Amino acid sequence: MGYYIGIEGGGTKTAAMLGGSRKEIIDATLVGATNYHSVGLEKTGEEISRILSFFKDENNVEIEEIRGICFGGAGVNCSEDERQIRRLFDSLGYKGKLRVCNDSVVALAGANGCLEGAILISGTGSIAYGVDVNGESVRVGGWGHIIDDAGSGYAIAIDCLKKIVRGYDGRGQKTLLWDRVKEKLDISHQEKLISFIYNTKTQKQHIAELATCVLELYGSDYEAGSIINSAIEGLCEMVTALSKRMQLEEFSLGLGGSLLLKSETYRKLFEEAIKEKLPKVNTHLPYKDAVYGALVLAWELGSERGREL
Repeated sequence: MGYYIGIEGGGTKTAAMLGGSRKEIIDATLVGATNYHSVGLEKTGEEISRILSFFKDENNVEIEEIRGICFGGAGVNCSEDERQIRRLFDSLGYKGKLRVCNDSVVALAGANGCLEGAILISGTGSIAYGVDVNGESVRVGGWGHIIDDAGSGYAIAIDCLKKIVRGYDGRGQKTLLWDRVKEKLDISHQEKLISFIYNTKTQKQHIAELATCVLELYGSDYEAGSIINSAIEGLCEMVTALSKRMQLEEFSLGLGGSLLLKSETYRKLFEEAIKEKLPKVNTHLPYKDAVYGALVLAWELGSERGREL
């Protein structure tokens, strides 16, 4: 019997799912982060090794029995990223078929049930990914938190912090955002924000968690409303650009990422806004999660019809 593994590699955690050759799900596990840009290649390799060891210990699956693995990871954005991940699997002794792609690809496969249509992800970061009229992959955004990630948790949080310090200085309007942020961070003065933001232990996901403070105040605080409305516009710009590059006005758009999945307010605001701009786009919650999408793409490696994106 042959086995297949789908892996959704993230910046905070990584999900893996083991499947059989008859396309049945056998087991699943969670390990740590595998975005090598954030945690390094050594740590990424250790977490992948933990996945293989788990399925060996719990399901008696030897590495030689694994026919296909799909690794869809955050931070896999170019051919060099793919090469680095492939080298890690080589170093672990894996000899089977391997598909390495961005996590948005496996999210699309899970959300829509296949590699068709598009997906919009808004969590710590943001990206829009789809398949165009010719069946080719297209992506918009996902350039990282320093220069992009419009409409993401990180972008919302940074705008929030800017509003707070501008209000404190007298350069901007007073806002209720400070009351929520100081409670969440357990600090007493705006100047203590410096210690939090520039602490070497503070990672982008820690800053992105402040987005919830802004969403909680939507509708009751002017500055919070301004931030969220701007973020929604940023997401709409991404999907509009994606639609043009896909050469499609009508397609299925799965929604992913913690902001769109966990915040009903944020999701409804986006759905209303995109419906005005692209009325033929069908937005929906994912049919399946991203790790299942990765397993589907791993199964495809065992078929001649499977293609790599």
